[in-house]
Amino acid sequence: MSVNVNQGIRMHSRPLSMSGIRKRLPFASGDLTEDDGHVLDDQEQDELIKDLRRRNIQQMHDYTIGLRFLVGLSYILHAISLFSSYPTPLHALLTSAQTPLPRPLPLFPFFTLNSILIHLTLFVHLTPSMNLISPTRTLSFLPMPFSVFIPQILYRPHKILAIASLPPILLALVCKLAGRSDWTSLGWWCNPLVLVGIVKVVEGWIGDAEEDVKRLERMKYNYRGA
Repeated sequence: MSVNVNQGIRMHSRPLSMSGIRKRLPFASGDLTEDDGHVLDDQEQDELIKDLRRRNIQQMHDYTIGLRFLVGLSYILHAISLFSSYPTPLHALLTSAQTPLPRPLPLFPFFTLNSILIHLTLFVHLTPSMNLISPTRTLSFLPMPFSVFIPQILYRPHKILAIASLPPILLALVCKLAGRSDWTSLGWWCNPLVLVGIVKVVEGWIGDAEEDVKRLERMKYNYRGA
């Protein structure tokens, strides 16, 4: 009795995990036989790994599109807030006309431009076609050290962007404790940090899925040599 590999793989809404794969793959779990005694040959193993890699690539594509949409929407709201009479766009959505509005955050234009820059950096990071995410790339049109550091920042920007998003959050918290602001303003200024965290977590899922496939490849060759 032969094993239909495609029927043996269950679709997941998030990247496939090693624990789920090991239940189905004899060369991944250490057991060299299925319940019916069938062993996946080299061709079946190759097809299975290729199928997993295709799924991971498709999931990475879907996640990246979703993240770019999320970052782009937040970017538009921050750009609009520069010309709005409300302290933040959240106040325009969540407060009624009779509710008194708090003052805008001190240095509001500066912090808004800082948030816009964070969004642009995330968007470039999530867009491989812009060809700026390679850590070894040098931007010759920029002076040193920016020509070297900027590609490295765009390749792994999470830590720097998280630090850059902290000043307005801390200032909004101080203003809230002093009674000059509200929780809505604080939540708004937390938005860039939350986006950075979401991008970091999703990219971690993608990296784990790719590493799982690489582990299966190594196990496959170990099984061949056994």
